[in-house]
Amino acid sequence: MPRGEIEDWEPGITHAVTYDGQNRVTQETWSTTAPVALICSADYVYNGDNTVNYTRRKFYAPDGVTVIDQVVKTCTYAAGVYTGDTTVKEV
Repeated sequence: MPRGEIEDWEPGITHAVTYDGQNRVTQETWSTTAPVALICSADYVYNGDNTVNYTRRKFYAPDGVTVIDQVVKTCTYAAGVYTGDTTVKEV
């Protein structure tokens, strides 16, 4: 499986989703279940029109704390229609 791709059906992996008051996804996390350790997290930030402004994905070392990779994907829109994105590796 390519790095950064985690399938929810994988045994021993827990996927959790956090929503804000407008029922928008604000964070997703993937972690191992035994022992419990964070694998990946994704934070979503929205524009005023409820379109995704950017997503920050962090990938963690086996300790579940140390960030070993981080990418930010910034989305662009024209008249509210998604037109593309730019991804920048930050770590």
